[in-house]
Amino acid sequence: MSPPQNLLIKSENFVIQQAEKKVCRLGKCLQAGLINNFLNKTKMPKVKTNSGAKKRFAFTGTGKIKRKHAYKSHILTKKTKKQKRNLTRTSIVDKANQDSVRMLLVMK
Repeated sequence: MSPPQNLLIKSENFVIQQAEKKVCRLGKCLQAGLINNFLNKTKMPKVKTNSGAKKRFAFTGTGKIKRKHAYKSHILTKKTKKQKRNLTRTSIVDKANQDSVRMLLVMK
């Protein structure tokens, strides 16, 4: 099922609004997915770095991505010294998450 032709001709914001209305009214995720695919194909690629990601990640000399551990900011009284010490160290981003982090940092 493709989106109606008159929706494709309208401006991008109007298309999004119409898609949201139809999805809310009809409850069909398929139609929203088709319209989102259309919008993604017509947009320019993103070139800005995500400001939250650039504060949280850093690159090593070999090109790997470093990250900090979670659970080190509060509720530290119930954690052992060993846990807190190990959470202080940085680690490398896992392969499963590497592509998404690189996209946030606009490093393809």
